[in-house]
Amino acid sequence: MNRTKLFFIPALLLQVLALNQAFGWTYSSPTAKGKCSNLDESGSANDFTITSIVSRSLFPSPGVSDPIKMTFVMPSDTSTHPDIIFVERFGKVKYYSAAAKTLTLIGTVTGVSNANEDGLIGVAVEKPFKDRLYVVFSHSVSAGAKNSVISGSYRLSRFSLNASTHMMDMGSEKILLDVPSARGRWHTSGGLEFDNDGNLYWSVGDNETAFTGPANTHDLRGSLIRIHPNDNGVGYTIPPGNFAEVWGNKFDAQGRAALAAKYRDTSRVRPEIYIKGTRNNYSFSVDPYRKQVAYSQCGPDYGGKSELHSNTLTPVFAGWPFWSGLTTVQSSLVAQYNKNGASEPTGGTWQTYLPANKEKPVNTWTATMAGAPGPGVDTLPPYSPPKSPYDRSCAIGSVIVHYDGRVANPGKLPPQMDNVWLMGDYDVRMLRAGKVDSNGNLLGTLSATPGIFTTGKGTANGIGALLDLQQGPDGAVYVLNNNCSGGSSSGEDTHYSDACTGIVRIEYKGEACSDTALHPGGGFVTGIGMSGRIERGPVDWVHVSPDRVSVLAEGRHSVRISDVRGKVLATMQGEGRKEYRYPEGLASNAIYFLEARTVRGINVRGFYHR
Repeated sequence: MNRTKLFFIPALLLQVLALNQAFGWTYSSPTAKGKCSNLDESGSANDFTITSIVSRSLFPSPGVSDPIKMTFVMPSDTSTHPDIIFVERFGKVKYYSAAAKTLTLIGTVTGVSNANEDGLIGVAVEKPFKDRLYVVFSHSVSAGAKNSVISGSYRLSRFSLNASTHMMDMGSEKILLDVPSARGRWHTSGGLEFDNDGNLYWSVGDNETAFTGPANTHDLRGSLIRIHPNDNGVGYTIPPGNFAEVWGNKFDAQGRAALAAKYRDTSRVRPEIYIKGTRNNYSFSVDPYRKQVAYSQCGPDYGGKSELHSNTLTPVFAGWPFWSGLTTVQSSLVAQYNKNGASEPTGGTWQTYLPANKEKPVNTWTATMAGAPGPGVDTLPPYSPPKSPYDRSCAIGSVIVHYDGRVANPGKLPPQMDNVWLMGDYDVRMLRAGKVDSNGNLLGTLSATPGIFTTGKGTANGIGALLDLQQGPDGAVYVLNNNCSGGSSSGEDTHYSDACTGIVRIEYKGEACSDTALHPGGGFVTGIGMSGRIERGPVDWVHVSPDRVSVLAEGRHSVRISDVRGKVLATMQGEGRKEYRYPEGLASNAIYFLEARTVRGINVRGFYHR
C-alpha cells in the first residue's frame, strides 16, 4: 500500500525540481489524447500562427489610430472567435466582428483630455456580456479644479449598447467614480477587467505623484482598485477581501490593534484599493476563476532591475515610490515629480524619507497638495517584491494563460501551456514566457526569447509596441499593438497608425494534444476576506495525514491538490470542520502540493507520496 510522507518542501529542493522540468513544456494525464510532450520551452514558430485581425490596411475605414485597450464579447459557441471592442486614445470606440470580419465605429466619448498619456484609456464588458460597456477616460474639469495639480480626474463611466447593433447610447452615461488628478501628466494606467463574480478591477496610475499618491492610502492614484458596480449603473459596493480589510485583519492578528483600527477607517484607507504602491500598471489581467491578478509596471528609466511583472492572489503593497522592481528608488528621480511643489520631497531630502525597513515601511512624508486626498496611514504593509523583475525597458501586459478542454476552438493553446505566464514589453516588442505553480511563482528558467512570440517582431503579423495582452474566451492569445517601434504620439492619425497598429491573434497549430478533463475553475474558494495570510508548512488549523487532509477551521473553505506542474488533481470545498481523502491514482515516489483556503488564512505545503 502506498504511504504518504508529509513535510514542507525546502525552497532549494523546489528550485531543483523546477529546473529539472524547465527544459520543455510537457503534459501527461490519464485523460490526455495525442502527442503532449513535443513543445519545447523555447518554442517553435512552426507550432503557432500570428494573424493580424485589426489594422489600418485591413480597415482603411473607419481606420485604426492610437488603440489603447481591448475587451471581448463572449461568443455562445466556443468553436468561434470572440468579437472585440477596443478604445482609441482620442475618444473613439470600435467593434470588431469576428464572424463578419468587419470593424465599426460604435461611439465617441467626448470631453476627453489627450495631453501626454491622457485619453480614453480603458474598456471592459461584464461576463456574460450584458449590452453595457465600462470605459475609463481622463478629462479636464475647469469648474471643479482645485489648483494647477488637481485640474481634472480619471473617470470611470458606464454606457449602454444597442443589443442588436452594439452601437453606444451616448446619452446613457452613468458615472461610477472620479479620481481627482492632474491633466497633461504621464502614468495614466487605466486598465479594466471583470472577474466571474462581477467585480471590476481598475488600475489607476500614479499621475506623477510619489509620496502623495501611491504611498498615500487615502488616494486612489498609484493603485489597482476593486469594486462591484451596482446593476442599475449607479454606485458600487466593496467586495470582501480588499486591501483595507485584509491588512486590518492581519495587523489585528499581529497584536497591532491601533494600526488595524486605522485601516478600517475609510477616512484613512480607501476601501476600493486592492493593490497599493503602483507606478504605471498600464495593462493587467484577472484570472476570472481564481481571481489571480497578473500585473506589470513600466518602471523608471535608470539602472537595475526596475521593470517588473508580478501576480498575486491577495492584496499587497507593491513598493512604489520607495522600491521599483528590486531597486531602491534613487534621489535623481525626484526631478520627475517636482511639479507637485511642497507636497513632494526635494532631491536633497528624498533619502531622508525612504523607509529603511521593507517589512515595516513607513511613509513619514505628511504634506499633501491642496485639494488632494489625504493623508492616509503612515505605516504600510510589507513590500511585496515582484516575481519577475528585469532591467530597463517598459513592462506592459501580463497574463497567466490556461488550457480549457471545454473550449472547441482547435487553435486554442495546448495543455502544455496551461499555467504559462506571458509577459509583454512596450519597447522590446516580444513576449517572455515561463511556467508557474498554483501561486504564480515561476518554475525554473524564464524564456528570454521564445521563438513562439518573436516571429514577425515589429511587423504587421507580429508583436509590436504592445499596450494590451489577453487570453480570449476561445483559448487563443490576443495582442493589441499600439505601433511598431514605441515612442511618443504626435497626435491623432499620425504616429500611432503604422503597419503594426491594431490587434493580432496567436493560435496553436502544432501536433494535437487535448484533455477534456483539464479546465480552470472548479468552484475553488478564492474570495477569502477574513484573513488572506499565507502560511507555508504545518499549521494548527489544517492537519495532513497519510491518506487524508482535515480542515479544523470554522466557516467556508476549499482544499486543492495539484502536481508540480500546477495541474489541479482534486478540489474540495465545504463548511466547518471536515475531512477529505486524497484522490485515487496519485503516483508513487512523487511530490504533490496541497493548498487549503480557510477563514484562518491560506495554508500551502508539499508532500511526498510513496
